[in-house]
Amino acid sequence: MIAGAQIEVAIRRLEDERCAAMVAADATALSGMFSEGLVYTHLNAQRDDKTSYLQLIRSGSLSYESISNQIDTVLVSAKMAAVISRIEGRAVLFGETRLLRMSALSVWVKEDRWRLAAFQPTPENT
Repeated sequence: MIAGAQIEVAIRRLEDERCAAMVAADATALSGMFSEGLVYTHLNAQRDDKTSYLQLIRSGSLSYESISNQIDTVLVSAKMAAVISRIEGRAVLFGETRLLRMSALSVWVKEDRWRLAAFQPTPENT
């Protein structure tokens, strides 16, 4: 298996693990997956950094009931991977249930290990 294909397999696995940790509200697992410089943009265009996003999860202000992440493309270089996917699910933000339906770009960077550096969704019309 060539290096790029190995990286793609690893990134796809990390995306699965990230979504599972989000549904499980596992802030410890998410913390280990996130870069210190994380920029996490939500569907409402609100942005969080690593600390503020994890605080939303830990406090229960943001929870995910379900997430389905269908990866379309993984673009790979030696130290960066960009994931283009379609995501559907249900989240609860400050007590309000929201349906999730979006295209998303997730950017992973190679630090001491692969870590999520940025997440940017685009809402899909329903």
